[in-house]
Amino acid sequence: VEGQALNDGEELVTPCLTPELEMDWKHDKITYKLKGQKAGELLFESCSNRVTKMLYNKVHVAKEILDLEFYAFSYYYDRAVDAELIDKKRGGSLTVGDFETAAKRVCKTAEDQPGKNPFLCMDLTYIFVLLQELGFQKSKVFQLAQKIDNVETSWALGAILHYIDSLRVLRS
Repeated sequence: VEGQALNDGEELVTPCLTPELEMDWKHDKITYKLKGQKAGELLFESCSNRVTKMLYNKVHVAKEILDLEFYAFSYYYDRAVDAELIDKKRGGSLTVGDFETAAKRVCKTAEDQPGKNPFLCMDLTYIFVLLQELGFQKSKVFQLAQKIDNVETSWALGAILHYIDSLRVLRS
């Protein structure tokens, strides 16, 4: 049932993995049997449709933040590095559209040469769709960093730093 955890050994079929992929994946002491989509469907489109459906009416758009400068850390940073969008040591800046372009490229590569990084298509597609659902335009620029003043960051720290900074600005 969609949205509920599977039991150990149950099969999870997803349109975000290639058709020939069948593997065991362990998470939180549960082993899942993963299986890819049906053959004949384009991977990016089928994955994007599923992610959009999963996020529909579940994401709050905070319009007051859409014009602010954003930094992305952790998951976003790591996937951008995996997709060779940014340098691992220096980070960089990307648009929401860059995540879409990378997702399409990675998904197409996975269709032609499956196996290298089976989750990257799904991850990049999820990032792109999530940012769109949050209200960000494809042209919105994000700064991606792993460290601030030589201290490694996480998504939670990034959210807190931004929130604290916004409170300072509001009080001024």
